[in-house]
Amino acid sequence: MKRFIGDIGEHALIKRLTSSFVQKSKQIRCGVGDDGAIIASHKGDPFVMTTDMLLEKRHFRPCWTTWREIGKKSIEVNLSDLAAMGAWPRYALLSLGLPLKTSLRDVEDFYRGASDALRPYRATVIGGDTNASPGGWVISVTMIGDFPKSRKKAPLRNRAKAFDRLYVSGHLGESALGLYCLEKNIKGSFCRPFIKRHLCPKARVLLGRALTPHIHAMIDLSDGLVADLGHILQESRKGAWVWREALPFSLRFIKGTRRLRQNKWTLGLSGGEDYELLFTASRNKDKDIKRIAKAHRISLTPIGEVRPEGGLKILNGQGRAIRLQCGGFSHF
Repeated sequence: MKRFIGDIGEHALIKRLTSSFVQKSKQIRCGVGDDGAIIASHKGDPFVMTTDMLLEKRHFRPCWTTWREIGKKSIEVNLSDLAAMGAWPRYALLSLGLPLKTSLRDVEDFYRGASDALRPYRATVIGGDTNASPGGWVISVTMIGDFPKSRKKAPLRNRAKAFDRLYVSGHLGESALGLYCLEKNIKGSFCRPFIKRHLCPKARVLLGRALTPHIHAMIDLSDGLVADLGHILQESRKGAWVWREALPFSLRFIKGTRRLRQNKWTLGLSGGEDYELLFTASRNKDKDIKRIAKAHRISLTPIGEVRPEGGLKILNGQGRAIRLQCGGFSHF
């Protein structure tokens, strides 16, 4: 019986392919399965590489935004992967599949947006490819960064320890609420900050670098908290408790969900594209975490605990496990 990729899902497909066809090398310190690959350098700092693909109408719709914003977001989502590895951005490879009737101005605006995202890190585009697309735009970005050789361990997904605290940066759910407003064509000034969070994310590169010496495992929230935490737990072979009442929501988000009659817990647990950092750290690192939060003027909220086993449990205010009604984003 013929099987299709939709039958097994994105992550099962990746695992199936890499277990069969990917070769191991001593130079590869971290390969497939994390936010980026770490490649040993003969003399300098190790390289960290990550790649992402965006498809028109699947990941973005030009009618919702500008090409400059699309260019910027295309880079930011890759920068977020480097942030989760504690790496510093250096170079980008940018490839585009374009319909033949694409406006030259649209392409130039896209590159302006990409340059806007790279400029704060003095990173630059060093190459790529272009091709004709029979459908909409196809965007492929590969980011290359470096990881300080002096820091012996990157915060890989498989390094969570039992009884670590779980932390998340910033606020959850706002991007998902912004997507809801766009999909339902909801107008109003109260929607603007949520729509901006969705269309114009900002990677936590500086924060990721600051956290790395003090933590064990880290991931950026692209597919939703439940799905992305699941990756850490699977790779680390651990369980976790998440305290639902501790999830960090902004006041405007709470008001927005009430006004639009959306479930804040569902958006906070499964809403994708927050691009915040989820990480684990020993309990004795609490002071360091608070110091970093203050220095970067961002909230770093403890939301749960890594457990030796038992899968993922969401606990309500009474400490009772509640059934998950949501998962996270998958491409297939």
